[in-house]
Amino acid sequence: MTSYSVVGTGPEAYERYLVPALFAPLADAMLAAARPVGGQRVLDVACGTGIVARRAATAAGEVTGVDVNPAMLAVAGRIAPGIRWTRGDAAALPFPDGSFDVVFCQQGLQFVPDPAAALAEMRRVLVPGGRVAVALWRNLVHSPGFQALTESLDRRAGSATGDLMRGPFRMGDAGDVRAMMAGFADLHIAVWRHAVRFPSVAAFVERQVAGSPLAGPVTALPATTRRAIVADVTDALAGHTDDDGLVFAIESHIVTAR
Repeated sequence: MTSYSVVGTGPEAYERYLVPALFAPLADAMLAAARPVGGQRVLDVACGTGIVARRAATAAGEVTGVDVNPAMLAVAGRIAPGIRWTRGDAAALPFPDGSFDVVFCQQGLQFVPDPAAALAEMRRVLVPGGRVAVALWRNLVHSPGFQALTESLDRRAGSATGDLMRGPFRMGDAGDVRAMMAGFADLHIAVWRHAVRFPSVAAFVERQVAGSPLAGPVTALPATTRRAIVADVTDALAGHTDDDGLVFAIESHIVTAR
């Protein structure tokens, strides 16, 4: 799998631009599905800048976020210093057995080199009967905005750059998810559909690039090529604009289990 790591000023752009558009609405849906309550101990695995942990802190007791990326954790710590932020690998969580009542993982499992090991770790740190909620984007075909961007990146910047945009969608098949999580009980998979909005197609491309690993390879392209990418995506999404700008659907599987 192509490496997917947000560096430099990317974590700030991710929090500023992508969290409101993509990850905050999904965090709310995940909390509604898992329903943490006061006094429960919650873990947010691959927490990024911590939107799930922050949302959970309004409902649960002790909340911990863990991520392998220190730059993401630095942003998380500045926003919510009252939450415990820990650097750690999802496949080797730095917590004792049975430490948490609820474990969340929002759009992080697809970037772990060994997802089965990460899921085993989530089971290990849960109390008996504890709940897990995992969100994974559905296949790219269910997100026309990101599909259009991926196709342009393939054409203008090469398949390796396109693969950076494909990465978040690589675990989008419900059957594969069900098989992968067979070690859990009471497995339930729901499709969550969200309307993503940006002020314009250009803003969508620029903000997605700024807040993701695309920043390096795309900003290194000639200005004419970057403009061509925006033009490609504009043409592909001509039917996805209104008086407020760009709007397109994105779909995720929200998986809950015990």
